[in-house]
Amino acid sequence: MIFIDTSAVYALADAGDPNHDAAVARFHQALGDGEPILTHNYVLIESAALLAERNRRELSLVDCASFGVMRRHGLDRALAFDEGFEREGFRIYAG
Repeated sequence: MIFIDTSAVYALADAGDPNHDAAVARFHQALGDGEPILTHNYVLIESAALLAERNRRELSLVDCASFGVMRRHGLDRALAFDEGFEREGFRIYAG
């Protein structure tokens, strides 16, 4: 079993990271070898926050998670006062 750290998750996701190619190769090698991958929620939260700040500084990690939940559940409306929802294509529920 191999633990995956934030630095590896980030390198996998960002093609501009200097470790990207090595991360992809090692990750595929681990999968090919049948190695189970272990991490924890804090690594995922930190990774998501770093990746979100990289491209979309106006959105918080919670906003991004909310948009993901809404899309997963097929929702198109939110009771919110945050303009980020409309920028992401959702409608604001006005009653």
